[in-house]
Amino acid sequence: MPFVKIDTGILRSTLWFDRTQRDVFLSALFMAELHELREDTPQLGVDIPEPTGWMVPAGWYGFVQAAGVGIAHVAQVTWPEAILALRAMGDPELDSRSQAFEGRRLVRINGGYMVLNYMKYRDRDYTAAERQMRYRARKRLLSSDVTQSHTVSPLPLRDPVTPNVTEAVIVTDSRVQSTEYISEVRTLPNGRESPSVLVLAWNALTRAPIPRCVALSKTRATHATARLQEQDSTYWKTVIERIQASDFCRGENDRSWVATFDWLVANDENAIKVLEGKYDNRLAFTRPTGRTAGNKAALDEALRAIHEASHDGP
Repeated sequence: MPFVKIDTGILRSTLWFDRTQRDVFLSALFMAELHELREDTPQLGVDIPEPTGWMVPAGWYGFVQAAGVGIAHVAQVTWPEAILALRAMGDPELDSRSQAFEGRRLVRINGGYMVLNYMKYRDRDYTAAERQMRYRARKRLLSSDVTQSHTVSPLPLRDPVTPNVTEAVIVTDSRVQSTEYISEVRTLPNGRESPSVLVLAWNALTRAPIPRCVALSKTRATHATARLQEQDSTYWKTVIERIQASDFCRGENDRSWVATFDWLVANDENAIKVLEGKYDNRLAFTRPTGRTAGNKAALDEALRAIHEASHDGP
């Protein structure tokens, strides 16, 4: 199925302020398929299929294999309205923001209509640089020995302090069991560790039901930076490992509370409590009841008899 991106700049174009032209053009844009003209091709009139004298240059365009009435049907406008719109978009427009093709947008040729600026919409991509960075990061991970049985997280983390850096976390599955992680940049220009290091460590060293940190907001970055100023990442890895080992922090408590990344970084005292063992697993003690209570009474009686016998003479 064809795919085309819409540039929000269309909101400022002269096309947007004429409802019929806008509906007809967008309908044609969505109906178009990528097509190459191998030679210059004459433009035809909308209602009279005779050459207008202008030639569509050879190149790549969006081709709508439909008559004008078909485009009008998709746009849900009347044919008389469509004729006026198609004529206007096939004529030169001096006020157009783009003077490519002298302002023409949609012209009729033999067999259908040609969207002249189709490639501008199709190729416009503001995320190409980021996607290339993510692609290269995945290739590096997949080519290394450490990723033989791993997949790369589809949610790369963007550090608000260094926004042009993409970092990836290696995970084995949805439970995030791996303890290996990678970061392209670990330090900031001032020599301190990037706050995203804590996010990477958290996602690598914890697993469900402890939730992952999927985004590093400004608030989280501020808290994480403050924590890294107090202790380095080695300290925090130890804290996170203790959290993962704690049944209480994993939600096995009467409040169904689960430790989160925000809980860790928002208050420096939480890490101290973790290291002091407040959340460590403990043996469960229960009061004897039922048969257990009867057995304890029998044991006490036996111990009393043994004690009395040990004090009797031969």
